[in-house]
Amino acid sequence: MGDAPQITVGSLPPLPRSPLRWWPRANAAPLVDYEPGFLARTFVVEAAVLGLLSLPPVARVTGLPGPFLLGVLVVHAAAMVLAAGMERLVQRNLAYYHVRLLWVLTYNLGLTLAIIVRTGDPKTPWWNALILYAALSGAVQALDAAWGLVLLFGVVPFVTVPFFVAAGVPIATVLGSACVAGGMAALVYYSIAAAAESWRHVRLQQAQALEAAREHAAGLERDALASDLHDAVGSHLAVVALYGDLIEQQKGDPEAITDLAGTLRAAARDGLSELRAVLNALAPEATTVAGLEAHLRQMAERLQGLGLEARSTRTGPAERPVPPLVRLAMVRAAQEATANALRHGRPTRLALRLQAEQGWLDLLVEDDGCGFRPADAQPGRGLAGLRRRAASLGGHLDVDSQPQRGTRLRLRLPLG
Repeated sequence: MGDAPQITVGSLPPLPRSPLRWWPRANAAPLVDYEPGFLARTFVVEAAVLGLLSLPPVARVTGLPGPFLLGVLVVHAAAMVLAAGMERLVQRNLAYYHVRLLWVLTYNLGLTLAIIVRTGDPKTPWWNALILYAALSGAVQALDAAWGLVLLFGVVPFVTVPFFVAAGVPIATVLGSACVAGGMAALVYYSIAAAAESWRHVRLQQAQALEAAREHAAGLERDALASDLHDAVGSHLAVVALYGDLIEQQKGDPEAITDLAGTLRAAARDGLSELRAVLNALAPEATTVAGLEAHLRQMAERLQGLGLEARSTRTGPAERPVPPLVRLAMVRAAQEATANALRHGRPTRLALRLQAEQGWLDLLVEDDGCGFRPADAQPGRGLAGLRRRAASLGGHLDVDSQPQRGTRLRLRLPLG
């Protein structure tokens, strides 16, 4: 699989930043949450706020009587219910998205301007309601940043000019208020919508990085599974095949065949046990150095049944914990080394040594077989997989061999 790619967002190539559109693109995302519970809570909050604004002391300051505010609440509730009904049309046909968007903009801006005109004061603080709606449109609604909406929020305050002029307000005062309110609403919408657009790009980059990480992890898992199956099943099958050859050679010796059959049965059971471990968790449970050495000793005893002079030794603290992945790598390395020795080396002696010291665990597998030149060896899945596993755990695997001088494998892994 190679080295893991750098998948931080900062290392990804920058996504192309498109300029602001003239109008938002159609999408199926709702402009607001039209779930009935949300609508009900919204109406309750609006009723409470408008009820507070209807109190006589507040009404004298704002110039908005209670009946008018009640009418605003009723109209807004009806408009939201109608927008919720349009949601089904949008889900069936995205062309209705623009109809729904125009409707939402119309009733929200219309009610806001109605409140402003009803106060009779072009300098009313209710202009803040328009600016707040512009901010919400850029922040929480599923809208692309669009020049059309910048223009809309900048121009819509001038709709109030003829109404205020008809009421006798000087036109200079009205135009000044409309310019300030329109400029602030357009600026607020643009800055927030542009920032939201940038964050959407960041989230898209993060999604791409996450997908790359998932693909890489899946590749590592496939490679680890292939390596584990090769080591767990392949090595035991090699032993089983060798025992089968020995049984065939001992046709005339029933006692020898019986002994070989028992050893063959034990090897098959061990292979099945290893296969279950791979399929269940791809790693055995945590153990100690002594527990791992006991497993290696059992391997040596099975090799003795083949006529090899095999032994297992240990140095270092016996009760030092061995993490599951380290234990698995050690067992797989021992299996691969012994299986390769049996298949290719024809050794008479084989030694398994386990050394634990200064936070490291070393496994040495040595045989006196025919050996080979590592540079001339054909690359195989077993050793390559062990090297990748060792590197992923912060260790390394070395294989030293020469023709007619045997082979020495050393796996060194941290215990931390």
